[in-house]
Parts: sequence; C-alpha cells; structure tokens
Amino acid sequence: MNRKVADEPAVNRKVAIIILNWDSWRDTIECLESLFLIDYQNYVPIIVDNGSSDGSIDRLREFARGSLQIESKFFGQGRASNPIEMVEYTRDQVDRKNIEGLGEDSFSNQNLVLIKNQRNYGFAEGNNIGIQFALDSIKPDYVLLLNSDTVVDPGFLRELVRIGESDDTIGAVGPKIYYYDNPSKINSAGCEMHDWYGGAINIGIGETDNHNRFNEIREVDCLHGSAILIKAPTLEDVGLLDQDFFVLLEETEWCLRAKKAGYKIVFAPTAWIYHKEGFSGTEECVHYYYSNRNRILLLKKHQTSLRKPIYGLSITLRTLAGSIILSVTGKPSLAICGLKGYFNGLRV
Repeated sequence: MNRKVADEPAVNRKVAIIILNWDSWRDTIECLESLFLIDYQNYVPIIVDNGSSDGSIDRLREFARGSLQIESKFFGQGRASNPIEMVEYTRDQVDRKNIEGLGEDSFSNQNLVLIKNQRNYGFAEGNNIGIQFALDSIKPDYVLLLNSDTVVDPGFLRELVRIGESDDTIGAVGPKIYYYDNPSKINSAGCEMHDWYGGAINIGIGETDNHNRFNEIREVDCLHGSAILIKAPTLEDVGLLDQDFFVLLEETEWCLRAKKAGYKIVFAPTAWIYHKEGFSGTEECVHYYYSNRNRILLLKKHQTSLRKPIYGLSITLRTLAGSIILSVTGKPSLAICGLKGYFNGLRV
C-alpha cells in the first residue's frame, strides 16, 4: 500500500499494547503475528487472558516458542520473528503492584507478557488489569488497547504515535479501521455521538474506500474500541475504563469523560488496521443485552437532568421497536435478551 505522511521527525515513545484474549487464541495469534511485523520498535505486548477454556494459554506458549504457525491473507504463513520470551503472571501477582526483580526497563518487544485471569472479567475490567500493570511496571508514554480480532498495518503504530505527539492536548488517537473480510470498506473512521441513539455511530461505516477518503486528521466524539492509543498521563488524569459497562460502550464512555476533562479525541487517517466482525448465537444475546443496558448507563452518567427524559424516551422507543422486529423475524430469544438488558440498565 502507498502511504503519504507528513515529513516529520520520527518519534520513539514507549507503548504498552494491551490485547484481551477470551477463547479466541487463533485471532489473538494472528494479531500478534501482524504486530511483530510493524516498523515501530519501542513497544511491549501484553496479553490479558480472561479465563479462557479453549486451551489459549498453551497455544500462546507454543506461539512464543516459535512452534505454532498461522496463515493470514495479510502476511502469509510463517513466524514473524524468532522465539520470544513469554513472561507469565497471575492477576494476584500483578495486583500487588510490585513484581520483585523487575523494573520498567525489563520489558521490550522481545518479550510477550501474559496475565492470566481466573475468570472472564469483561472487556472493561480485563483491559484495566493490563492497563494498571503497564502503568505500574512498564511506565509507558502511551497505552494501546487493541482488540484480538484485528490485524495491523506495519506503519499503524508509528502513525498513531506521530499524530499523538503533534498536539499536547490530544488525549487519545484512533486509526482508520477496515473490515478484515472486505479491506476496501470502512468499519470506522472515528465515531460520532448520537444522544437519541444512546451511543456512538461509526463514521464511514460500510463505505468503500480506496485510501483517498477520510484522509484528514480531525477531532471526533469518540473512537472505535478495537484500537485506541491513549497517552499515559491522560489515563492517570481521567481514569481507566468504567467497569460498570462490562462490555460495549465502555470506550465511548471513556472518550466522553476525556473530552469533558479537556482532551482532544483524534482520528488518524494514515494509521490502518483490519477488524473482524460477527457473533455466535450466544454472543448475539450478550450483544443485545449489554447494548441496551449500557445505553441506559451512558444516559445516566453523561446527560443533564433536562435531557435525560427526552433521550430516555428515544432509547426506550428504539429498544421496543428493535424487540418487535427481532420477534417478528424469528428471533424472540434475542428480543428477550435486549429487553432484559434495558430493564437491568434502569435498575442499576
């Protein structure tokens, strides 16, 4: 791919990259393969395993030894690097915030840090465990939250950091995200907040892009949760992800919090990643439940008392309409999941 970027000095800020894994080792390893091929060196990859039961830990160990290969249409077949040292911790160990014998210079992109959670803590808390470990033990300049179901372009991190360094008031930067199965179509070019909807909508979603559209660096309301580069001082000021959300809209809530604190949320058009999408039957139920529940939470946390009734009515009508459509199209169980989430959100 041809890339046009500004002629600016290279930057070399330390980045801790948090990848949350839950029963998805194939996706995680493909993501790691692409990560080890990037043209940026000053980073530390951290896998947080959320209590997987699919053998993920053993597969990650095989990957670190260099004995596990995975094919990808983005980089072919074969290991991206020589065997690497994988350092393993339990959640109890990282929670102590003082891992004996290790300092911030003990980790590099020649290591793979694995934090093993005993159960699934959800997206928000799972990532927070990795973020807090990074802030305590690695002392990075930036923390990148990267979904396991992504493949990254070799120049993506260099571009994210370059743009992040261009303005002291930038708190977080997000890439241009394409669909993994259709790389010419945009999944997200940043996100716009729609209060009537109760959440954010991806800019450019589903639009064909030949790398000539959405090419301006610009402020956005929030960023897609599959990849967000956050400055460490911003995290220390604004706080971590809100664990009340468990999964879905936690990145939207964080971005709204950061903007209220005076930070810019910026879309980086020259940083590219490729994102997989799709749900199993169980995941669909979880999606509808937390989508409806968390829209209510977002309303409660970020709307004024005058606007809450108006936007609350809009979210209620949308929830009811969605449930009716699901029911008449033969998916009543998903409608029930969504309604349960809605009423749970009202009670929280």
